[in-house]
Amino acid sequence: MMHILTLSDKNYIVNGMGLYDSISNQIESDFNLHYLAMDDYTETALKSLKIPNIIVYSLKDLERDEEYHHLKKNNESRPIDTSDGQSPFHWALGSFFSNFIMKEVSPEHVMYADSDIFFYRTPELITKSVGDKSIGLITHKHIQLDKTVRNPGYYNVGIVYFKNDEVGRDCLDWWSRCCVYPDNPISDIFGACGDQKYLELFGDMFGEENIKVLCPEVGNGAPWNFTMFDFLDDTRVVWKDPHHYVLEQDSIEQDLVFNHFSHINIDYDEQFFKYDRGGEWGPALRTHPGVTELYAHYTKEMIKTRDKYTLQDTNKPAFNRIKSQLGKSVELAPSEIHGDGLFAKEDIDSGVVIHVTHVDDSEGAQNPRAWICLTPNYKYNHSSEGANCEIVTEGNTKGLKTLRAIKKGAELFVDYTKDKELEQPLPQWNP
Repeated sequence: MMHILTLSDKNYIVNGMGLYDSISNQIESDFNLHYLAMDDYTETALKSLKIPNIIVYSLKDLERDEEYHHLKKNNESRPIDTSDGQSPFHWALGSFFSNFIMKEVSPEHVMYADSDIFFYRTPELITKSVGDKSIGLITHKHIQLDKTVRNPGYYNVGIVYFKNDEVGRDCLDWWSRCCVYPDNPISDIFGACGDQKYLELFGDMFGEENIKVLCPEVGNGAPWNFTMFDFLDDTRVVWKDPHHYVLEQDSIEQDLVFNHFSHINIDYDEQFFKYDRGGEWGPALRTHPGVTELYAHYTKEMIKTRDKYTLQDTNKPAFNRIKSQLGKSVELAPSEIHGDGLFAKEDIDSGVVIHVTHVDDSEGAQNPRAWICLTPNYKYNHSSEGANCEIVTEGNTKGLKTLRAIKKGAELFVDYTKDKELEQPLPQWNP
């Protein structure tokens, strides 16, 4: 039996249940998902589902471990999606909860997984890859191993595997204590990214021979490394590693076992996604061949998950904070193509900017601009051939502009592929 752990508050409960479904659909053996619910809504919602192999824990349960009080005292808690995305308390919980389950349940192993991970193939491949080692780790792929600098780290904590043997237990306990006490002597360098960079020391502390780097055998991707892939199909890639940060060769072809959709923003009501919170992953991600299809599939799966379990959409993206404001010459009405569309209430001349569609919310940051959607752009049904409007950019705003004269009652169409800065529509919106 596999013992998989995750955690979330109400903002990521849909992702967490999407993780569960993706495992259930792929795994052949029995498994338990140990789920730490970080607020009352999540605890109540998960328990009401009454799924036998989802074992729900609350923060109150963690109080049985006296170290939890030190963790809470020593690590500040901040809202992840309304600040800089950095909450030391949330970061520390991954290692602490894993250690808690190791001690309380004493399973054969524990495998921590971030709630926004999605499996395309069985996670048993991770257990198989670890083999007789005690610890399994994944890398960022694009970061060189350097234990002398403060950076996010060579390894990534999206998936971390510990066997219940002496080395696995000792290493997990050591990692947890590093996070409980963030003012430890090595935190200057290795506390640079919460719990993450400490993983670089596992080999030094507990023997390199006990560590298995999973990536060469267990294909996985994330927004920080998707651009290193040539997509052969939706879940098979050529991973290029020209600097040999992980691989001995320049590239390998492999199946993706899982992907990590870190920072994705999904508007469940309007059914579209944004790749990140504020442009942090950069423009190259949005234009890289195969990536949009990957995100569209994940969005579709999360919408199915939300509806299947009747979960609330509590994670309202930043780009949906401002209410839609339509121009006086257009209106929303049912479309023969998909859902509601935007229609002309009167004749509109060519070259007219009908209304503002987006504003830049990056506040002068160095990252690519963060466009907040004022009029959800999927309302202009996608057409790469028959577009009669376009999205134009002027300063810190984007607007809907007619490409030709439009008659009263005609539906408005936009070719989204002309502006990769914007969230892309799901494939089923195509006429």
